[in-house]
Amino acid sequence: YRTDHARQGHARALLHALMDTLDLRTLTADTDGDAADFYRRSGFSVHEIPSSWDRRRYRCTLTRER
Repeated sequence: YRTDHARQGHARALLHALMDTLDLRTLTADTDGDAADFYRRSGFSVHEIPSSWDRRRYRCTLTRER
């Protein structure tokens, strides 16, 4: 992790390019609270899901029109 590259939109751009390249309508990721805000800022809807772990878990979904 390089802090000089943080919050410049590189990861968000990669996710959106992946959707374009693979012609995906929906992209889903399950994560913990540490990354949930990143997905929210990237346009994903974020919902808490049941977890057997000691941390909250979230399902992040980005849906785009074709």
